[in-house]
Amino acid sequence: MEVHTWKERTEEGTLVYRACHHAGKWKLECAPKVGRAERDDVEWEHVELTRAHWVTLRGVLWRKYQRKRCPWRFIETIDKLLEEMPEEEGADSPMGRADDRSLFQLSAVRGMLRSVVREWLSWVYPFVCELCGRGGLDGCHVCPDCRGSFVPVEPPFCAVCGEPAEGSFIPSGLCRRCAVALPSFEEARAVYVNTGSLRDLLLAFKYGGAVHLAGSFAQMMAEAVRGNPHWFGGKKRLIVPVPMHCGKQARRGYNQAQELAVLLGEELGWPYAGVLKRLPDTLPQASLSREQRLRHARKIYAADEKRMKRSPVRGRDVLLVDDVFTTGATADSCARLLLRSGAASVCVLTLARTHHAWRG
Repeated sequence: MEVHTWKERTEEGTLVYRACHHAGKWKLECAPKVGRAERDDVEWEHVELTRAHWVTLRGVLWRKYQRKRCPWRFIETIDKLLEEMPEEEGADSPMGRADDRSLFQLSAVRGMLRSVVREWLSWVYPFVCELCGRGGLDGCHVCPDCRGSFVPVEPPFCAVCGEPAEGSFIPSGLCRRCAVALPSFEEARAVYVNTGSLRDLLLAFKYGGAVHLAGSFAQMMAEAVRGNPHWFGGKKRLIVPVPMHCGKQARRGYNQAQELAVLLGEELGWPYAGVLKRLPDTLPQASLSREQRLRHARKIYAADEKRMKRSPVRGRDVLLVDDVFTTGATADSCARLLLRSGAASVCVLTLARTHHAWRG
């Protein structure tokens, strides 16, 4: 039986949570914190696992996994549960009882504080590889050796969506999906395949609070753009991130796509504009088929009219930025909105993409 514990401070004192894994199932118990001499007499109470508990448990397991004290399958199982579990307003943190506006303002303050702390730490401490622990790196959290283990997306791939193909060539230049119906975006490119150690880092970046990885990821994306001048028509583009609902962003503390987009713009010297928004939604994307995702994604994104007035996209060539390209439903929906708002063209760039190889 695997046992993992963590502590939580409350107004009545400190509670100790104990998550036990046995026979493929998790059980959560809690008890007041007591002295060493009283531990044998503690009565543990059963606790129903909520989304907030799963998120906390994942963080505990991720830290142990990095020290090789926890199997990856535990984290993978929890990730699948979280993807299929609806967002619960107010359930992920005590802040959930506040209104979204207050949460969003608090999120902005947190973001600024994190930026200041990251800048200070970069001067005081050398960069250390997140995967192997190698120190003395120059402005990056992944050493060259570990980065060499990442699987790049290489030709042949679909000329539109970038889906890698098996075989030496693609006669039509398009994958089967794009040959049947072209998406709203002109071109989608990803730097790596979402697998192995990169997938682990992306999960930590997205769910584990490892926002400091954004700078390293943005550098990789910028290098790919500079190394492939034929991408995106060779044009300087307005960078737009895929949006996150403001309530969810406040609880998480950041939008990973926004972090990438801002830093990518700084790396390339391209302008940035957050002109899209995500509407409230509780239906988990992970439970839907690709066709259902396409229909669903068109209902949960919208143009932010106020920001559109400040940073109009009319007549602009846009680069939509996200962390991972999966089915293309999100990218297609956001590109459709940008084109309706007057964008001249929309291309997509992600750090990684899910690999569904097909034969050309």
